[in-house]
Amino acid sequence: MPRTAPRRGPSPLPSPLPSPLQELVSPAAAHGGSPPPAPLFLGTTFGLLGLAYLVAVFVPSIWDVISFVGAVACTVMCFILPGVRGKLGS
Repeated sequence: MPRTAPRRGPSPLPSPLPSPLQELVSPAAAHGGSPPPAPLFLGTTFGLLGLAYLVAVFVPSIWDVISFVGAVACTVMCFILPGVRGKLGS
């Protein structure tokens, strides 16, 4: 039976950060190197959970959160994405 190289499986700790942010905080992990260090992974995960909890506790109405998300999404779609598309030449 021929010997094959061992397969690399998924990293044991997937990063909760999108790749551009992960590239800032852990460049080696963003380029397929070693997985992000456990303190970075756990700190980011618990930080995001804590932020979501604080928003849930201190924002009096869910409609405030929904309107903020809608305003940010509208701004990104109307002003930022057309510029990115024009810069990339698509």
